[in-house]
Amino acid sequence: MKKGFLFFAATLSLMLLNSSPARSADPSYSSTPASIIGRCPSAAVANIYTFAAENIVTMKDVHNELAQLMAFPSYYGANLDALEEVLRDFYHNDATIIFWPHSTEIATGLKGEFEKMMAVFADVSQLNEQGLCVILQ
Repeated sequence: MKKGFLFFAATLSLMLLNSSPARSADPSYSSTPASIIGRCPSAAVANIYTFAAENIVTMKDVHNELAQLMAFPSYYGANLDALEEVLRDFYHNDATIIFWPHSTEIATGLKGEFEKMMAVFADVSQLNEQGLCVILQ
């Protein structure tokens, strides 16, 4: 992983944390990203989505949160194939950053399904000319 990406992600994380007093006041909340999936665009031109980690227990919860957060079409099928399709169809030309706090807790609970979802984001990011990344924290 390139140092520039880590610096960018840490800067973006701090910027997002500072805009959310409740999260920045949480002593267990770290501003250092665990990892970056995909190729991050410049924050100045990107659509930035912050994933709400509350009440996430199942993959269905994850899909529902993403669909609501990113305004997926009503026919979104809430599975990995549908996620790949909607990202390719609707976000292939948009610079997109998804900031995902507390993702390690979610990943632990969802086991291998979370990794499969991150692989979908990584694959789609390769096709996105403007950049698409998920910052996991």
